[in-house]
Amino acid sequence: TFALHTPAARALAVRVVGLVVLAFALRMKSKPGIALVVAATSIVLIGFTLMGHTTTHSPRWLLVPLLLAHLIVVAFWFGALVPLRLAASYEARRTAGAVIEAFSTAATWIVPALFVAGLALAAVLLRSFAGLRTPYGQLLIIKVVGFAMLLGLASLNKWRLGPAVAAGDAKLTRNFQRSVQVEYVLIAAVLTVTAVMTTFFSPD
Repeated sequence: TFALHTPAARALAVRVVGLVVLAFALRMKSKPGIALVVAATSIVLIGFTLMGHTTTHSPRWLLVPLLLAHLIVVAFWFGALVPLRLAASYEARRTAGAVIEAFSTAATWIVPALFVAGLALAAVLLRSFAGLRTPYGQLLIIKVVGFAMLLGLASLNKWRLGPAVAAGDAKLTRNFQRSVQVEYVLIAAVLTVTAVMTTFFSPD
């Protein structure tokens, strides 16, 4: 009974509600379904702000928006990878190229927001460079290294492999597909590190 009144239980309840709404929205084919997808995704992401370090550290009014911005960009990036690979595999080269270019254009603006939000979160939570020597700080460094690797792959896709897909280069199209797969694994690894970091360690 006590567990039902914890922040973790409330966060889980909000996420479950969001996922149920999302499952319902994805079955709809009309335009209102798009609005429901956005609303359901927002509910799921808000669930992550109801527990963790953003609830126990201050100023919460700053940490919550930063965390939300961070989560939105991660969700956009991670969620786009499978569709990008499918487009490169099955769509006509012009269509696939246009999809990749549209994603790259959007990512050019929003990925820096991921870095800025993450940097601001780290600055508020750690408060000093000494915090980087703690287990929390060391895992944070691993996250930064993973992010740097992702940026390298994203740059390769935007400037080299993406245009090659549009040009119909079969070899580089396969390289693009592999690059997207590596991005997927890297993001999954970074998310795993984040889960360990926020579950078992504190920035204090």
